[in-house]
Amino acid sequence: MSTWTIRRVGDMARLINGHPFDSDDFTPTGDVPLVRIRDITAADFETYVPQHTVPQDKVLKDGDVVIGMDGDFNVIRWRRGTAALNQRVCALRDTGVSDLRFLAYALPDHLKVINDLTYSTTVKHLSSGQVTRLRITAPDRDDQGRIADYLDRETATIDALIEKQRALVAGLRRRRVAAIVAATSGMQANGDRGESASSWLKDMPAHWSELPIKRILTDVQSGYWGSDEVGDGTDVRVVRVADFDRPTLSVGTAPTIRSVTPSERAKAALRRGDLLMEKSGGTGINPVGFVVSYESDEESIFANFIVRLRPRPDQHARFWLYALNGAYTSGLTWKSVNQTTGIQNLDMASFMSELFPVPPLDEQREIADHLDRETAKIDALIAKAERFIELAQERRAALITAAVTGQIEIPTED
Repeated sequence: MSTWTIRRVGDMARLINGHPFDSDDFTPTGDVPLVRIRDITAADFETYVPQHTVPQDKVLKDGDVVIGMDGDFNVIRWRRGTAALNQRVCALRDTGVSDLRFLAYALPDHLKVINDLTYSTTVKHLSSGQVTRLRITAPDRDDQGRIADYLDRETATIDALIEKQRALVAGLRRRRVAAIVAATSGMQANGDRGESASSWLKDMPAHWSELPIKRILTDVQSGYWGSDEVGDGTDVRVVRVADFDRPTLSVGTAPTIRSVTPSERAKAALRRGDLLMEKSGGTGINPVGFVVSYESDEESIFANFIVRLRPRPDQHARFWLYALNGAYTSGLTWKSVNQTTGIQNLDMASFMSELFPVPPLDEQREIADHLDRETAKIDALIAKAERFIELAQERRAALITAAVTGQIEIPTED
């Protein structure tokens, strides 16, 4: 292999800065897809611009190396066809001096160093000058190509294994949802069936009753956000939606501390097993209506985007955790979602009127215990697959670093 020498990125490729396109020209469909920072790692384009607004020297083509200049400084090899390059995104183009694939593999570690050392109270920024001034140790172009060929093969194998595990995780999550819906709606119960009056269920066990969710609950309480902590007796932990552990349907000790009035503290006090539902906020992927169980003995309250639900004494809270989760994953809550100014709000009056199948208390306990066991098994399989993914990603990163820094001998392809 040739001698490795220190080279400036600006001498290895030509840097192209993005263009400040006018947002008035942005459309969801159109002539030319626009690559903004959020689009670098996305699967699909969200924004397009008219052809006549795109300078010829701001057009991406396959093979370019694209770099996000805000946030995480993401780097990818472009393979999605012709597109317009927006401001705060730059690209490196082949000049015949170096193999751009080698650069795409080598750059992330260097940019991570800049990111780690850059102080910022908000979003971190990268300049094109910082990119071109980066010094990288590299062999000549032919050997760069050999290294890139090797990494293309090896990372493709690792990526295929990772995708297989991700597909397994997705399948397990679907299996988890199906188990919850089947058990809480009575699909697995033996015996006679009766017709359901609800809008989302055809039938249910004949010995079950059916009630609007509001008649299952004794308490529906909204939360409080309070003010900044002051270091006195008014400070208390506050559970936020961001603290929800969605895979386990739970939330533990909250890290956030706020100052609240004694009245707010008393009204929104939490106890282990309380059900907490997101009533405001939400996203397209995670709409409002998600429910978790509070699993901590720490004194806490909950934030204003959350509502606390407490079932009646003759109802089993853990069964209703699963039942409400089943309704959520089945899309029932969407019927009661209102969206204004970009924020989703759950129409509580509408949702509380929804009919739910209600098994006898002993059966509620049996179903909850059954689902605790089944979901624990599924969660263990998910954790195993996610650990495999984590280790594979670490292996991938270590392999790339070793190859682009000359720490390993690159085998000759047969």
